[in-house]
Parts: sequence; C-alpha cells; structure tokens
Amino acid sequence: MVKNISVKENFKKSSQVAKVVVWKKTRLTSPGYSIQYDHIDPRHFSSSIKPFTVSRTTGYLEVLIDDLTTIGVIEPYRMFTARAEFRLFMRPDNADLRLTEQIQITEDEIILQRVKIEAQYEKLLDKEKSQIEEVKKEEQLIIPEDFNYSDSRLSLPNEAREILSKHRPASIASASRIPGYLRF
Repeated sequence: MVKNISVKENFKKSSQVAKVVVWKKTRLTSPGYSIQYDHIDPRHFSSSIKPFTVSRTTGYLEVLIDDLTTIGVIEPYRMFTARAEFRLFMRPDNADLRLTEQIQITEDEIILQRVKIEAQYEKLLDKEKSQIEEVKKEEQLIIPEDFNYSDSRLSLPNEAREILSKHRPASIASASRIPGYLRF
C-alpha cells in the first residue's frame, strides 16, 4: 500500500524551495520523487495454505511464501528464481508431475519426451532429491514459538541468538534460510 507520494513536477518548484529560510541558497537541479510504503510484516503469517502446508521443495510459489513468512521484507518483494535451492527439480517442463501429485489429479499420460528429459537430468536430480529429503526432515524439526534462544545451555554465538530471536523461525529448515544464520 502506498502511504505518501510527493512529486516535484517541474523546475518552477525550485523557487518555492528557495523561499524556505534554511534552503535560501538551494537550487533544484532536477525533479525527484519519494514514495513511502506501508505493509504488514509477513513473518506474522503462517506458511500453510489450506488444505496443504507449503514446502519450498515443491515450487516457486512455495519459495515466495516461505521467504515472506520466514525472512520478511523491508522493501517490495521481488521473486527471483535464484532464491530457490532446487531449481533443477522445479523446472517448468516437469511442473505437471510435481504439482498434480499434490492435488491428486491423475492423468494417464505416456510421454516419450518426459522420459528423455528425465534421463538427461537423472544424476543431478538424484543429488538434488537427497537434498530435498534433508530439507523435508529439517521442516519436521519444529521450533516452539516460545523457544528461549537466550538459554545459557545453548552453545550459540550471541549473533545467532539475536538473529534467531528476531526472526523466530518455525522450524530448523526455516532457521537455516535466515540470512546471517550459521549452521552448527
């Protein structure tokens, strides 16, 4: 939501700027603008969308939702495919296989092209699938909402305590994606 917009439309406004006592010797050289945005901190939302819980291992929409609910934003969010860890797995040509499985649509399709494409990516996909399984395990390691990161029994550096306390990740997987978080 745009809260406030101010625009200098032309150079005639420079005479108005010079009328302000502290800006008496100021000369407007080019018009400019400023925009102030208001937004709700998306970290206050849950990452589940009924009827299923979102996992960033499934698709780009899930990466976007996970980024917003885990990291939050300080400026308008831009979705970059580079933010997705599993880009080979989330290729456009296999979206039907990945996503129809989730919504339980069954189609008897025999596609020779599909077999050919999967064969090309087989070795890389095997590696990425093991990484996906690791992330899925970490997504199951839920961190209680009231977890005390200041507890002296934890062997965490102060910087990690501050970052984790600020972001309050819902799981170990979420914590591992917070910028500045160090894996131990």
